[in-house]
Amino acid sequence: MPIPPQQASGKAHRTNWASRIPQLPSKWLEFGATPTTTSNPLGRRLKLVASATLLVLLVTAPVGARAIRRLFEPTDLQWESPGDTELDLQVGVVRGPDALRLTVPDFELDFGITEQIELGLDGAMDFEGPADGATRYDHVDVDNLWLSLKVGLLSFQNSSRTRVMSMGLQLGPKLPTANQARGVGAESLLLLGFASDRTFLSLNLGALLDPNANGSGRPRGFEAGLDIVQSLDQGKRWSLTGEVATVRFSSADLNQLHTTLGVTYNPTDAIAFSLVGLAGLARGSDRYGVLVGVSPKLHLWGS
Repeated sequence: MPIPPQQASGKAHRTNWASRIPQLPSKWLEFGATPTTTSNPLGRRLKLVASATLLVLLVTAPVGARAIRRLFEPTDLQWESPGDTELDLQVGVVRGPDALRLTVPDFELDFGITEQIELGLDGAMDFEGPADGATRYDHVDVDNLWLSLKVGLLSFQNSSRTRVMSMGLQLGPKLPTANQARGVGAESLLLLGFASDRTFLSLNLGALLDPNANGSGRPRGFEAGLDIVQSLDQGKRWSLTGEVATVRFSSADLNQLHTTLGVTYNPTDAIAFSLVGLAGLARGSDRYGVLVGVSPKLHLWGS
């Protein structure tokens, strides 16, 4: 079945691979579903309160907290429509290289600015146990915040609207919110995407320079990842998701390599639920974990 015009290219009249117009699809994972406009003022206020609470928790973590470095998670080529916002929350239990931790939460907050520009904020907070692996949580760990812009560059579509290739960039500063972190870092990613009727692939290639960690220098390196989404039903409500990602550090930090496999359920266009399993394949990676996610979407402004 051909991809609907609004999903394949963002404009129904763009029907060939040579049209290099930076008009990226606004709802990749929904494969052409029409976004639902939400006008509930109470829902908007609750969303803003939840976002503000996350920021307060991250900034006011206990003094004894230690800096952490999350695994690199490949991003997709999904742009929120102008005025729309999505809060992607994950909570779960993860066994790190040394200690067990409870993630509460890992989050991504995205704001649609234009059809090709999205503002993002990524961070995490964990309750972590001692390095001996004991099953208890005795301190809080906080990750640095990544404030980023995701920009759509090019989109190519074949004449039958069955395949789309797109390219974008995501880049921005890494803010030193982790305990004892100093200085502002940076991260940048080149995003390459391919979509067919039920399959979406996203390849990420980039580099990072984190804030100085505990006076021991700045973690820096190169990162790469592949994100896969496969729709499982005709209504495109159930999807199988997976990723493989790695970070090769040029600093003294241990390299990372991990894979995930999960399932996502979209009962409506306004919310999604997910269950993800994680397995680490390198010494610097988390060993294993299970995460439960919820991703509500709201329309904040515009028509």
